[in-house]
Amino acid sequence: MKILLLILSFLTVLPGYKLSNHNSIDEMTTIKVLPQSSLKIKGKTNISKFSCAFEITNIDKPIQVNFDQQKDGLEFQNTYLILENDCFDCGNNMMNKDLRKLLKSDEFPYIQLSLKTVQAHASAQVSSAKVDISLAGVTNTYSVPVHINQENLTNLKGSLAIDIEDFNLEAPRKMLGTVKVSNLIEIEFDLKIQNLDK
Repeated sequence: MKILLLILSFLTVLPGYKLSNHNSIDEMTTIKVLPQSSLKIKGKTNISKFSCAFEITNIDKPIQVNFDQQKDGLEFQNTYLILENDCFDCGNNMMNKDLRKLLKSDEFPYIQLSLKTVQAHASAQVSSAKVDISLAGVTNTYSVPVHINQENLTNLKGSLAIDIEDFNLEAPRKMLGTVKVSNLIEIEFDLKIQNLDK
């Protein structure tokens, strides 16, 4: 069940999601992402740092997810998470506009995450999720390590560093080129998940 809840975090962490399951698979469960969760995109320029947060409170409905149990984890088929770029909040309108421009939001207003598999590691508190990320018309596959802590609720924490050049994106320059955003950004999440089927 720990591995299952790990997967569900990727399906429900952002506002503006759409879940699509076309094939028949074996099991299902229902979860809820609690409002005290957080997810941020962090980056830096040559003179400062920035952080853009997702509006987690927009996720207020229970989520039903279907999955197939494999020998060493879980496998998903045709399960997508569609994210609206407008769901990012960087703290001020100018930074929000810069982020949307970086993501080519006029042409590609959504980011799509396609969850493939989740596998358990030797440690009971660490798992690895395989996710396809489609951004600005380019798709790349990532393996994301996630730390799991279960007390009263399941707490999922982790981070993923990506290079925007892998998506054919160019880091913006400001102030006549004297301020440049780094190509590397970090997705950091700290999710509190409630399993409604318990």
